[in-house]
Amino acid sequence: ILRYAIGLTVAVALAQGFGWPLSFVTPIFLAGMLAPPAKSVCIKSALLIVLSMIVGCTSGLLITLAVIDYPVLCLLIISLALFLIFYANLNGAPGLMIIMLLIGVILLPLVGIESVQLSHTIAGGLIVSGTVAAILAWILFHLMPDPDESSNDNTKIPEKEDLSEAEKIRGAAISLFVVLPLLILFYTLELTGELLVLIFVAILAQQPSLEIGKKAGSALITGNLIGGVLAILFYNLLTVVPNLLFLIVLTLFTTLWIGQKVFSGSSRAALYAMAVSTLLLIIGSTTGSYGLEADAKFYTRILQIMCAAAYIVGAFKLVDIYRRFQKPAD
Repeated sequence: ILRYAIGLTVAVALAQGFGWPLSFVTPIFLAGMLAPPAKSVCIKSALLIVLSMIVGCTSGLLITLAVIDYPVLCLLIISLALFLIFYANLNGAPGLMIIMLLIGVILLPLVGIESVQLSHTIAGGLIVSGTVAAILAWILFHLMPDPDESSNDNTKIPEKEDLSEAEKIRGAAISLFVVLPLLILFYTLELTGELLVLIFVAILAQQPSLEIGKKAGSALITGNLIGGVLAILFYNLLTVVPNLLFLIVLTLFTTLWIGQKVFSGSSRAALYAMAVSTLLLIIGSTTGSYGLEADAKFYTRILQIMCAAAYIVGAFKLVDIYRRFQKPAD
């Protein structure tokens, strides 16, 4: 809990103090590295995290630079890339790498429709933020190691069900065809302001199962509701004392309190971990703004998440109905 709270507080202080592009995502990346069931981050793990960021962002930039002016070809290449990413996920690729690849391949080309330069800025910001988060995680685990590393290593993590090659290809294809209609819609109408919906749908579509989609969607909404309410309270306190020192102190006490719930081992621990990410995202992206900016971002974010959850459940339901009408031989 102390490592979690101190680490996030330091990350917030660095992000707000230096303010490089997309610096506010640094605490969010770090929260994912420190929250359970994450294991100790060594130099090798930190380098793998940074490599994941570079590969994901580079992939998106290459697509942007090469084919952004050819809409049909661009959509085909993005679709192929998504299929390969979903296939790699079913093959057991690291979760962080999958998420970074999804963000890079989806976010950067669509942002590049409006501005290729902005794609470069976002890619650079993500890589720098991820690198800072990885370095902080390594330092924190080195200075504040777990009391019993051996017990941490023996923690049983549920293994993914073994799938045949045909089932992996089929699962990746289902995930792709769930995401594809929304991808075409966003690309055609250039809905760059609502990209969060598309990214959430792509992340939720990793497991081609209706039940998993329902559970993940419900958890996403609940966790973000908790985080959004905390963000509004947090933001209102900041408007009373608008300075960096108070932000750091408030972050420390908030993460100490919520860290107890994150590391409680209860079934709701993951919801609080998600709430922390929402809190950090909303506060990080609204600090320095005026008016009811946090409230507006909160309601917008919740609406986007609800749309993503509803879409993913509806899409997998249609897939399920279609499969029932197929012949067994098919």
